[in-house]
Order: sequence, then structure tokens, then C-alpha cells
Amino acid sequence: MSSRPREGRPDDQHGSQKHLTLAEKQKYIENYDFKYCDESSKYEKVAKIGQGTFGEVFKAREKKTNKKFVAMKKVLMDHEKEGFPITALREIRILQLLKHENVVN
Repeated sequence: MSSRPREGRPDDQHGSQKHLTLAEKQKYIENYDFKYCDESSKYEKVAKIGQGTFGEVFKAREKKTNKKFVAMKKVLMDHEKEGFPITALREIRILQLLKHENVVN
């Protein structure tokens, strides 16, 4: 196993992984640059429409026109100790294959 820290993960001064509180994780996720999610900033959350094991789904409206509605999923990281859940990564890969005007990639 490599002693190098994982890319994109906060570390302490000794190079070992730092355990974050829920608030710290939330702030880290909000400030992280997700290169495939920049489109989500074009939308405003209107209402929460569902929640599952790995995320919450929101109805969102396009800010510019106030007419186009989409569903956006926010992945929850509350119970993750080993980073991003592999099942969520699988779901993202499947969703990226979808080609629909209401799917924001």
C-alpha cells in the first residue's frame, strides 16, 4: 500500500488521513471542484423530492429562464470512512450514459 495520500482528500501534517466531522465533510464537498458538475450551478433547488441510501434528489429550476426543470442528485457522504462510495461511482457512470435534456451531466 502506498504511503501517498489519496488525491483530493484532506490530510494532516503527518501524511495520514484526517477524520472529518460531518460539517467539515460538507464544507469540503461544497468547496471541491467537481469538473463534471459545473452545470449544476445553473439550477436552483426548488424542493426535495426523494432520498435514498447514497443521496438526496431535488427538483431544480434553471436560473436563467425560470422555466426548465430538472432532477438533481446530491451524494451523501455522512457514513463514509473510506472516501466516495463505490456504489455511488457506479451509479454516476450509468447516469452519464443517459442522454436526455433533463439529465445534467
